[in-house]
Amino acid sequence: MNEAQFILRLPPKLAEKLQFAVGSKAKEKAANRGESVPSFSIKWLSEREAVFASDGVEYPATLVDLPSICETQKTADKKTFFKSGDVHQVCGAHCY
Repeated sequence: MNEAQFILRLPPKLAEKLQFAVGSKAKEKAANRGESVPSFSIKWLSEREAVFASDGVEYPATLVDLPSICETQKTADKKTFFKSGDVHQVCGAHCY
């Protein structure tokens, strides 16, 4: 069974916020800083156009095809890997 996967490309500050939000113990770390965990969403407008939202701020995004298919893999023990999907698209959010 393959999962539907794509690469999400974000500007550096947004990428850092997303990495923090999905990281382990994000809620605990945010509480220690006196902050809330950032919220994110993707709303698809068409097959190729989307809106990436971060804490209420919306950024236009575009889905593009990669020139070749990249295989993605998962592991539970860092020794045995198995194929989890194929990536052939990148969704990039734009900051203006």
